[in-house]
Amino acid sequence: METTSPAAIPSSNGHNGIQSHARDAGTGKNPSAVRRAARILARATARQCPNCGSGNVFQSYLRQRAACPACSLRLDRGETDFFIGAYTINLIVAELLVFFGGMAVLIRTWPDVPWTGLTWGLAALMVAAPVALYPYSRQLWLACDLIFRPPTPGDFKH
Repeated sequence: METTSPAAIPSSNGHNGIQSHARDAGTGKNPSAVRRAARILARATARQCPNCGSGNVFQSYLRQRAACPACSLRLDRGETDFFIGAYTINLIVAELLVFFGGMAVLIRTWPDVPWTGLTWGLAALMVAAPVALYPYSRQLWLACDLIFRPPTPGDFKH
């Protein structure tokens, strides 16, 4: 039975060779895919376009442009319900901040916990955290979407 070496298998990018099929022995992941994902996530956390790195994707702190001015990527991927993923990320992170913030104050001040201050402080954090995290959650959701569903020509504004 004849086997085909990885060097003879054409890859999806049109190149032949072991390099296109290289896997990290420790993780089993394609190193270039991991680097691409890290680059996309880093751009998103800096409030830049995850696709091209342009930093001009927000008109104001809470208002995102329809498309990236540099690469024309539609920042909602052309879907009316795209915001739901960003909303979910925002909700989860804000709730975790409130929980861990409350636990930190509780542990630090035990046994004389300032219950009134803790209650009002956490209530203020519950309101402020989602507003403060909004642009980051939008960009992180777009980055995650781009990692798992790379852009197609239809994702760019013409």
